[in-house]
Amino acid sequence: MKRVNWGIAFALTLFHAGALAAAFFFSWKMLGLTLVMWVVSGLGICIGYHRGLAHRSFRTSKLVEYFLTFCGGLALHGGSVRWLRTHLAHHADTDGETDPHAPRHGYFWSYIGWKLLKYPNRQDPGRSWKNVDRLLRDRVHVCLNKLFWVPSVIFGILFFGQWGISGVLWGVCVPVVLGWHPTWLVNLVCHKWGYKRFNTNDDSRNNPWLVPITFGECWHHNHHAQPGSARHGFRWYEIDAAWYVIWAMRFIGIVWAVILPKLR
Repeated sequence: MKRVNWGIAFALTLFHAGALAAAFFFSWKMLGLTLVMWVVSGLGICIGYHRGLAHRSFRTSKLVEYFLTFCGGLALHGGSVRWLRTHLAHHADTDGETDPHAPRHGYFWSYIGWKLLKYPNRQDPGRSWKNVDRLLRDRVHVCLNKLFWVPSVIFGILFFGQWGISGVLWGVCVPVVLGWHPTWLVNLVCHKWGYKRFNTNDDSRNNPWLVPITFGECWHHNHHAQPGSARHGFRWYEIDAAWYVIWAMRFIGIVWAVILPKLR
């Protein structure tokens, strides 16, 4: 039986209303603020939550790891622990019955229904994940997980003090909404349309049309074929912004033990 998650529904409605209202307070300065916050939070999710914490595709210092996790929290996708559990469950049974957001369960479900509705058969069963347990043993990560929403509140207050309501709308609401939809699109589009390179037992696809808004996460089939790789765009023409940042971080020595794809 599916039940509405009213807390999530309220938050989604509030932020989308704020993003729409931002149009009445437009300025180039505010657009620049949005882009900065969107890039910081988006790379925080892609590099921090996803490639770093969930798949351990590179190693770095605790300080850098905490910073990337902090940035990921600004996207308001939830705390790192819940995010990892959902994502790792997706990999454990990709496009299967217990996949939290498989398009086989319906397009609406795959896009946003899994966030709005509670469905026991597709909720986190409490399974133990090594990379999640590692976070739960770290006091700082536990704090970052529980209080992931606090930095957004603080930034909202700071932006309000500097630019008034337009600062809150363009500095918090718009970048959060711009970060939500590309992630949901990957869940749906990259399991329905695009091309495959490897023989995988799932519906994952690479979809180049999502390159401008996903920081390289749209090479989803590559990722499912080799989930441990820090690089998702395996060919030179598969633009992967998150990988370019990881490459730069490796170049200056703040990440190491970077896992690269095995190309045939």
